[in-house]
Amino acid sequence: MRGKKLLFFLSIFIFFSCGIDDIDYLEPPKLIHSPTGHSDEAQMYFEFETSDKENLNAALGFFKGFEVYYRIYESEDDCKKLIEKMIQYTDSNPANSVNYLLSSYNYKLLTYQGHSYQDRPLVPASGSPANRKVRFRIETVLTLPNEFFVEGGSSSKVLRQNAEEFTGVKPGDYDVQSSSNPSSDSFYVAAFAATYGFDKNFKPLYSSLISLGYVKIKKNP
Repeated sequence: MRGKKLLFFLSIFIFFSCGIDDIDYLEPPKLIHSPTGHSDEAQMYFEFETSDKENLNAALGFFKGFEVYYRIYESEDDCKKLIEKMIQYTDSNPANSVNYLLSSYNYKLLTYQGHSYQDRPLVPASGSPANRKVRFRIETVLTLPNEFFVEGGSSSKVLRQNAEEFTGVKPGDYDVQSSSNPSSDSFYVAAFAATYGFDKNFKPLYSSLISLGYVKIKKNP
C-alpha cells in the first residue's frame, strides 16, 4: 500500500513538473554610462555591458542578443517623465516592460549603418561566454563621431529605425513625440536596452528593461 501511494505522488510530481518552463526570463544588460545630466559634450554617449555570460549559462537556445529602443522628444520634461514612468513600471512588471514600452509609447528600434532594424537583435549573442561593452553616440560633437561600437568589433554610424541619421530629425517625424511646449533649439532622445530572445513557442522573449537615460541633440534650423 505504501508503495502504491509513493508511486501516485511521484506520478503527480512528474505530471506537474512537465508543465514547468525551463526558462522564464533573460538576464538584462547593465548600465555603464548615461549622458543624462552631463554638460561636457565628451560625456554625451550611452554605454552598457551585455549579459552574454549569464544568459549563455542559463538560457542557451532562448537567448539571441540585445536591443536598444529609442524615442525623440520635443520637450525635455516629457522625456524625463516617460523615463520615470517606465522605471516604475519595470519595477513592478519586469517581464512585460519591453512590450509595454513598444506598444504604449511607440518606441523604435535603434540600428546602425549596414544593419536593418528588421534583422533582430541589434547586438547578436556572443559565441563565447564573455560580456561586452556596447557604446553609442547619436550626434557628432567635437572630434567625436556618431557611432555604434561593440567591444571586439568594428564601429558603424548610428541610425534611426528608418536608416536616417539623427541630424535629420524634424517635428512630426514618425519617431518624434510632439509637445505643446517644444524646445526651440533642441530634441531629447531617450534610450532603453534589453536582452532579446525567443521562448519555446518562438514568441519574442525579453529581459526586464534598463534605462540608458537621455541625451540632448541640436535641432536643425
